[in-house]
Amino acid sequence: MEHFTDTAISPKSFPTGKGIGIAILDTGISPVADFTIPTDRIIAFRDFINGRTTPYDDNGHGTHVTGAKKKKQRPC
Repeated sequence: MEHFTDTAISPKSFPTGKGIGIAILDTGISPVADFTIPTDRIIAFRDFINGRTTPYDDNGHGTHVTGAKKKKQRPC
């Protein structure tokens, strides 16, 4: 097993998450200002229960979870 010391790992080599997206399977997502302004960051939506094609969240839980996971500069 290889061991690292503090001097062996450069902070520049840490993962940034750049170019990585996330998928959240939950009750939906409401297209509120946090996700749509200044640009729409909801890049995909699929309703497996009712077959709707536009984002909505009839429970609120999915919107809450997405808000906890997203960053302003990243799509959700």
